[in-house]
Amino acid sequence: MMEIRLLIRSPEVWIKDILKTSRCPIKFLDCMPWGDGGGRGLLKLEGSKEDIKATMTMIEAHPDIEKVEASTLKDGGVIMTVTVRSCRACRALSRSECFLLSSTSTDGGDLLWTIVAPNDKSVIALVDELEEKGTSVRFMSISPIDHQDVLTTRQLAIIKKAYKEGYYDVPKRTNIQKLAKESGASPSTVSEILQRAEKKILSLFFKARQ
Repeated sequence: MMEIRLLIRSPEVWIKDILKTSRCPIKFLDCMPWGDGGGRGLLKLEGSKEDIKATMTMIEAHPDIEKVEASTLKDGGVIMTVTVRSCRACRALSRSECFLLSSTSTDGGDLLWTIVAPNDKSVIALVDELEEKGTSVRFMSISPIDHQDVLTTRQLAIIKKAYKEGYYDVPKRTNIQKLAKESGASPSTVSEILQRAEKKILSLFFKARQ
């Protein structure tokens, strides 16, 4: 099991267009697949109220954007969920055996991914698909993960199924009962497996931010 940092440069990253004229910092916190070919991103906007409002208006008006939901934070910043119509990088990630720990944007609009991969083969497959779709990928760092943080084969299989079938979507597209039936296990067993896997993934997530 490895933790890898990749610099992702996609021809369809809409955020590049926004950064050309935005006067407030934009932090890309996370991304995931959405629908047939789109993606959903979690962003944080910081700066003056006027700059944030202007940036939000640009995001909402961008032709690649399907939907925007926003909430104002106590510090004056804004958290946004942005749904885009096309996201090749998100689709490639969802089909891989890798897990995304974090996704942050650079000043130039590229994405810096921190992922967890079970082996070299899974990383190569992900990078190959990204490059086949026209996305440039650069390896920034690779480091092993301590054995105690590794998901078991069963945990990996269950949480991957849950993720792909929409258990973590809002609203959910599946539930514990359906996942249990498809996995040949009881709902209580699947629930426990997911909780243990989620705890390990969250542990890795917070380590990546230390």
